[in-house]
Amino acid sequence: MPEDTPASRPDPSFPAELLAPAKALESALQAGQPVDKLFAEFCIRAYVKPEWAGPASEFLAELFEGREAMLAALTRVPDLIIELASGQQTLTTIVAFEWVAAADATRLSKLSEALAATHGKMHNPEVVHLMLALASSLAIMRYSRAEQMLNLAQAQATEEHRDSLAEAKLWMAVGRILRGSNQEVRELWNHRLRRRRTSWTWENPTERAALNELADHLKPGQEGIELFQAIVPSCWWEIAVQLATERAALRELYERRPPSETLTPPDSLYAQHEPKDNIPGGSEIGAGHGEGSLPPATASPSANPQVLVMNAWPFFMGGLVGAAALAVVIAISPYNLNKNNVEAPSVSAPAPTTLNEKPVQRPENTDSLHWIQRELSQIQSANDDLKALWSRVQRGSWTEHQALLKGESPDLSAEDPRRLRLLIWLHLDPPEDPTTRAELPALLASVRADSDTLELWKHLAAARTGMEKPVREAARRQIYANATAWSPSQKEQLNQLGWPVAPP
Repeated sequence: MPEDTPASRPDPSFPAELLAPAKALESALQAGQPVDKLFAEFCIRAYVKPEWAGPASEFLAELFEGREAMLAALTRVPDLIIELASGQQTLTTIVAFEWVAAADATRLSKLSEALAATHGKMHNPEVVHLMLALASSLAIMRYSRAEQMLNLAQAQATEEHRDSLAEAKLWMAVGRILRGSNQEVRELWNHRLRRRRTSWTWENPTERAALNELADHLKPGQEGIELFQAIVPSCWWEIAVQLATERAALRELYERRPPSETLTPPDSLYAQHEPKDNIPGGSEIGAGHGEGSLPPATASPSANPQVLVMNAWPFFMGGLVGAAALAVVIAISPYNLNKNNVEAPSVSAPAPTTLNEKPVQRPENTDSLHWIQRELSQIQSANDDLKALWSRVQRGSWTEHQALLKGESPDLSAEDPRRLRLLIWLHLDPPEDPTTRAELPALLASVRADSDTLELWKHLAAARTGMEKPVREAARRQIYANATAWSPSQKEQLNQLGWPVAPP
């Protein structure tokens, strides 16, 4: 064997042009030295010809055996695409598995984005399997990207993909249920649903918030709810499903009512609950709304008699009280006697109609306003550590706080995960300074250029909360100023957001 042939790859067919960088990489790895630059140099040389991709991937797989996590951290998405285009998938399979195990949604999303842009050049069953696996893996954390993968895979799927396709559709159903939840809640469900054999507790605020979110989105007969049922407390599940069923029935009655009959819409109704002293945890339930507690019931004498009032009590699990977990179900249930008198017009009941009048039409931006209100409420309750910074930016000017928002301040570095949450919060509840509002979308895109950001921008543009003009201008600029961060389909969405269709 030649002296410069890598020990882990003595195959004579190994490309001669890759022998030197392969040997250097192997020597550094065995000596425990940093390999980042040597790995990049090997890949730059190896993944330029389709015929070299297979031998190069086999070499890396053997060299990093037992160090797959390191291999996954070093590998670049463009090299995986070249490998797939050559008809090979050794490296991609190893790396994608590690990214899934580490719940690295960012890299998986980038891989799926690259696949979406190049799938037309790949026509083999392995790529379809990969796209379905990516759809299953990203369904909860990156629903839009997962949906794109599923649609592309379905067009090429054959009988051999039947099981993978069914699994992907199941996870997509789960993703649809959680699509309106915030990132922290989705992360919790993503972790637990993929580890269904573990016996989970449901007692801390984050866990209760996850149950709250789930109960809010439950509907009878939904696909995918069996995965949730397998890991939540059985008594909680029974009550949540019962309330969801009653809520659906009440909504159906409302939608089928005669035009002349006035009813309170089911979406504006909440439950009523009166904790008793002899129920363990009862005082905790009444401590405060938002942490598994319930709003006080203050029905007026003129309340609509057709509205139902639901009562339920805490449950016990494993000897520990799970009172808050049940309370959040009741807190979001659709029965309330007086909310119409205190809520903003955007969520109040329609005005009474008669046979000679047309029903009052809901504003087109109502759904976006609801979405923004829900997201704002969640981020406010889950980010006490950011309230001081948010308040400073709210009252100040761009000149005063641009260093903070750019991640150049000791209070908030560019790598601090709180920076993303602060930027989102400021989008949902924008500051008074117009310059700060104008700068916020570009700052958010520099941190998170993905479908979640696009979804936020679309709702802000539709709701007209003071951020409509900044997000539309940012969308137009992002297509050119940050072109490499967005996929072709996302650029189309940016274009539509930046240049909306004129009204008829």
